[in-house]
Amino acid sequence: MTPQGESSTYAPAPALTEFYIYYVYSEDQPDGEYIQHTGSFYQTATALDHGGSWLRIVTYEHGYAGTRTAKFKNTSMKLEKTEGFDEDGDRIIDGYLCTWLYTGEFYTGLFSATSKSANSPWNTMNITNFNIR
Repeated sequence: MTPQGESSTYAPAPALTEFYIYYVYSEDQPDGEYIQHTGSFYQTATALDHGGSWLRIVTYEHGYAGTRTAKFKNTSMKLEKTEGFDEDGDRIIDGYLCTWLYTGEFYTGLFSATSKSANSPWNTMNITNFNIR
């Protein structure tokens, strides 16, 4: 609440501008695998063989998401952790790293995710058919 006669102006949350897989961890690869994403190049599959009884996928979002979903093998994943980051040191959150968890035996499968911008609901970004080997 602002004092009477004063107005409060807040800048809108930045729209979602980037969304990609950042890291993949599994029981077979507990140290994880960094997923390449430079310029217009994006990996479409893991290079390492993953498998076991659990899978964690970390997604990178630049901007503010309002809603997020992720699936592995067409099964919804649990959003285990969301961590904000400040890329430029201005003490303003620039985006989020989201950790998704799948539990159940697996050796391979497809990952997909969707993130919708908080202030621009029409700004939806997708990751489709990323192959976890």
